[in-house]
Amino acid sequence: MQDIWDLDLPSRERLLERYHRIANQAVKRGRFPAAVSAYKEALYCLRIDASSLFDDPKKAKDNGSQSIHVIRAKNVTPVDRLESHFVEKYKALHNNLSVCYYRQKNYQEARKTANLVLYLEPENRKALVYNCRCAPSIGTAEDSIEKLQALAKKDKEEGREVDTDIDRCCREMQKWVDDQEAREQALFSKMFAAKKAKKAAAAA
Repeated sequence: MQDIWDLDLPSRERLLERYHRIANQAVKRGRFPAAVSAYKEALYCLRIDASSLFDDPKKAKDNGSQSIHVIRAKNVTPVDRLESHFVEKYKALHNNLSVCYYRQKNYQEARKTANLVLYLEPENRKALVYNCRCAPSIGTAEDSIEKLQALAKKDKEEGREVDTDIDRCCREMQKWVDDQEAREQALFSKMFAAKKAKKAAAAA
C-alpha cells in the first residue's frame, strides 16, 4: 500500500473524504469509538496539507494541547492564507469528533476539541453548543451560557430565527445553573438553621 505522504494532493483529498464518510456512517450506527478513529485518520490526511491549522503556537497555549497530530507537514502556509476548504474541513471534522467524545461522556476531550474550532471561529454554533453541554460536567457552565445567549440575542437583533439547538441548550444549561443555585441556597439555609438551633440550645 502506498504511503499517504507519497500520494498527490487529489489522492490525499479523496482518502480524507473516504475516512470522513466512514466516520459519519459509524456515527449513524452508534459506533462512536470507530467514528473517533476514522475522524482522526481524516484529520491526519488534512494535516499533511494544512499544517498551520494544527500547530499554531497560540492555539496550543490556549487549549492546553495541540490537535490530533503534531508532526510537520508538506504545506505550512499560515492559517490566514490557507484555502478556505481546508479550514472548513478542519472545523467540520473537529466538531464531529467533539460530538463523538460527548456521546461517550468524555466531556473534557469533547470540550477541548470544540475549543479548537472556537479558536478559529468564536461564534461557530455547533462548537458553542457542545462546549456548553460539556460545561456542567467540568464546572464552567456560566461562561458558556453567556456566549450562547449573546449569540441568540444577536440572531434576534438581526431578524433571524434563533437556532433551535442553541435555544434548547440555553434553556437546559440555565435550568442546570438555577438548580445549582437552589441547592446551594437550601444548603446554606439548613446550615444557618442548625447553627441557630445550636445557639438557642446553648442559651437555654
